[in-house]
Amino acid sequence: RICFCVSAASCSAGASDHTCEFSSSPTPFLKALIGAQVWIKSMAESNETRASPMQAVAVEQIKVPPSAVEVVIGTSKHADDPVLVADLLNVVVEAYSAVEGHKRMSAEELQRRLRCGDAGDAANRVLHIAFNSEGKVVGCISSTLTAFFLPAGCGHWGFLAVSPKAQGIGVASALVAAAESRLREASMAEVRIEYFYSETLSHTVRLAGWYEGKLGFVQVSGYKMNRFFGFITGGWPKEFRRCQKKL
Repeated sequence: RICFCVSAASCSAGASDHTCEFSSSPTPFLKALIGAQVWIKSMAESNETRASPMQAVAVEQIKVPPSAVEVVIGTSKHADDPVLVADLLNVVVEAYSAVEGHKRMSAEELQRRLRCGDAGDAANRVLHIAFNSEGKVVGCISSTLTAFFLPAGCGHWGFLAVSPKAQGIGVASALVAAAESRLREASMAEVRIEYFYSETLSHTVRLAGWYEGKLGFVQVSGYKMNRFFGFITGGWPKEFRRCQKKL
């Protein structure tokens, strides 16, 4: 599968599904891809294929009981804990495998992501970790302040993974709330996510209902462009939906 995301992790709002996160260092292929995206975007806008304005969407604030799930930003303290790293890696693998197959990620890559939090407020991308009331790792999500593919003032979250064994206690909602809270505190006005969608795959339909329903995200391009990006990212015949909302 060809994909320009660094981490196609899984998640869901109660079921583990797929979401993507872009690399911060574009390859020559990605640079060409971005050029194509700009051209296609201009065509789509001229044909009025964009979704309705984001300000027209009523976004429901996510509220999670504080005792149910604790979310913290990963640091070297977590990266140097082999048990925690192993547990987190298992969560990512299990969540992704529940819907689309084995997630390929090394412990070293996960540790590198955790150490990004050492920079504190100066960090660009960090990895948030969710723990249940017993202190067990049950999920993760990344939040990014700036990236080459994002417009100014728009943050990003991705790499959302929730353990299939921890469904129904608000893990996904707590993770999203933590990521978006960090983006707001950094003065981001909007947030973007990406995910694959197909009306024939029930888990992507559920994911669309959560992202574009409860969370209030709106697609930034029309069906044809989504199919085009689905093709070039190896997800054909699925759509690759890029969605944004105001924070």
